[in-house]
Amino acid sequence: MKLKYIFLLFIFSVSIYSLEETGEVLLVDSADVEEIALTNSVILHSINDRRGIFKMISAEKWRNYLPRVGISYFGLKNTNINQPDSQYNDIRIQLNQLVYDGGENFHEIESARLQELLNNQDWVIARNKISLEVNKAYLKFLGNKFKHSMLSKTIERISKLKIDSELESKSGFISELERLELESKIRDIELLSLKASSSIRLAEIDLKKQMNLPLNVKLMPKDSILEDYILFQPSELINVSDYLLKKPELKKSKLAIENLRTR
Repeated sequence: MKLKYIFLLFIFSVSIYSLEETGEVLLVDSADVEEIALTNSVILHSINDRRGIFKMISAEKWRNYLPRVGISYFGLKNTNINQPDSQYNDIRIQLNQLVYDGGENFHEIESARLQELLNNQDWVIARNKISLEVNKAYLKFLGNKFKHSMLSKTIERISKLKIDSELESKSGFISELERLELESKIRDIELLSLKASSSIRLAEIDLKKQMNLPLNVKLMPKDSILEDYILFQPSELINVSDYLLKKPELKKSKLAIENLRTR
């Protein structure tokens, strides 16, 4: 899993660097933005490193049950005038074996194992949160683009009506007041279009922050919120109790309590 994320991070880093150099856009869909956000997440990489540390600690503690062999050497040589020399050499082999420690080593191994499981649940919780936030940001980005597109089409149509109203006003078919009211509506729609355009830029910045991308990378969605998304009613077949028992937050709480009991 770690090698997979490192490989994906390398691929996306190379792609993003080339996009920055060429000024091209990055075409993404919901699956792409989620994968990039998970790959670039510093939090997930940090938690994954912590998992590896506690796994190594657990393996190291298990070695305490193995016998330990040590070799020591001590040498001494005395040279005296008008007396025979004396030399002493001492080579010793020492074997240590843990027989009983009152369960202290076992508790340390169990604590390290539970810490590793806690980090696993932290990783799942962080992953779910990142996936949720980046998908929310992406849907907001799509929604603002759709709103701006609809307002742009409305401006095109109402601009044609403005031309017709000016001709009708000159011919006396409509009053000057009616023509001014139409122009006022056009200005209101243009203002809404400018606000929608600003909302698109803000939503894109927020999406890039969720994906940990540079702000100068241009994002272009592959899909449309109107054509590619279908809203369904919540399923009544889901057992809420079973669903809550499977939540990583609840599993983490149980593991934290069990870890406290082992200390």
